[in-house]
Amino acid sequence: MKRGFLGDNHIHSGAQEHINSKILKEGTETMTTQIPNRFQAEYAERTLLKTFSMTGDLMLQVEINFADNLDYDRMCQAFRLALIAEPILGCRFVHNSHRPYWERIPEVDTAHLQIFEDESQYEEYKHSTIDPQLGPAFNGAILTQDNGDTLLLKIAHEAADAGGAKDVAYLIAELYTKLGQDPDFIPEPNLKGSRSIWQVLRMVPWHAFFKICINYLVETLAVVIPMKSHNPLLEPAEKDDFQYVTRHIPAEQVRKIAEYGKAQQAKLNDLILAAFFRALMQTNWDKTTTLRSAMTVDLRRWYLPEGRAEAICNLSGLEIIGLGKHPGANFNDTLDKIVSFTHARKKSWFGLHSYLGIIVFLSWWSYKKVTQFSQAIVKQMLVNKTLFPIFTNLGPIEESRLVFDKQPTSAIVLVPTGFPPFFGLGVSGYKGMLTLSAGTFKSTRTTVENMLDIILAELPS
Repeated sequence: MKRGFLGDNHIHSGAQEHINSKILKEGTETMTTQIPNRFQAEYAERTLLKTFSMTGDLMLQVEINFADNLDYDRMCQAFRLALIAEPILGCRFVHNSHRPYWERIPEVDTAHLQIFEDESQYEEYKHSTIDPQLGPAFNGAILTQDNGDTLLLKIAHEAADAGGAKDVAYLIAELYTKLGQDPDFIPEPNLKGSRSIWQVLRMVPWHAFFKICINYLVETLAVVIPMKSHNPLLEPAEKDDFQYVTRHIPAEQVRKIAEYGKAQQAKLNDLILAAFFRALMQTNWDKTTTLRSAMTVDLRRWYLPEGRAEAICNLSGLEIIGLGKHPGANFNDTLDKIVSFTHARKKSWFGLHSYLGIIVFLSWWSYKKVTQFSQAIVKQMLVNKTLFPIFTNLGPIEESRLVFDKQPTSAIVLVPTGFPPFFGLGVSGYKGMLTLSAGTFKSTRTTVENMLDIILAELPS
């Protein structure tokens, strides 16, 4: 299976007529002319993501399954209109050495939707990456089969984090449904909605910024002392066949796990994080290195009204959790440590300090200098073996917002793939079921599968 960049709008399975048969309606071009040719790149896109691009493939995917077949003409039109409704999706990312920016693609009406009848071709597409420098920042595909279709959405992390990727899925669902009610529907471009971190920071009182900076300094010291971190993959490995490992936790089991957590004053996130650390302990750990993990925080859900951003964007913060060399003798001991940490952090501007600290430090530099600094830091972490894994709570997918005339049977968000030795674990939810996912390669798949199996075994049943 080969990895490859997509952007040529190649359509498989004789489905070209589905694309060509749909002519954009009058008025669409008028809407497109309202959209600027350039958008500024926000802080996360200029700083944080440049660092992470060295450790993984910055792409998120949302995979949605249906009990029956979709209307392909209508879905193609929904894809076209999405590039108008949220203009950033119809852009390419330009790496200007001083200030990068988003540039609107002239052929914005191109659907970039592929339709497959062959499952192996669909899997090859699924296990390929997306290049935001070619654009657009959003692609997709449909696997059509007699027992129902599968819709896959690919979103470049430069344009959106997991929360933003879910917003793209909600947007496609909304457009698809509205086009079923009104085939002439054309959305207004979202030109006023902010993509900036300031939509979060303006919710924070000024007196809190001193505390946030103190939190950042404390966490920075905790990350570098002691130096060496445990990493389950240990050494760099060959980036061969890109693939996913997933594990599903049925809704009934999730309910029982949540009930167990209530007795321990623990959230589901705490329980899965504790099981993740237990898996780290059982994967190549020699007990001489520190057990650490980064954890993402969706700032929308913590600080914005109704937990929603104004536009498709990146609004994720980070927390670093360290359990040292003594994570506990059993699951409950580890869980107690996790709960103690998260309860304390949630009382003091959860998820903001690492984001704000890095932004303040790097925002004064040119993009070229930020790139050089980021590359130097990551290289040094690899040499010193201080690189630690990341746990990403991709969050629940809202059933009420994911309606394509009717609700899908299942949906998952797939986490970005880490380049060994970097490792990332993601968890998403839909209709009560949780899905663990990790992007990996053929050379590291066995270790990753073993880790996910340990996590399932460690969780209370």
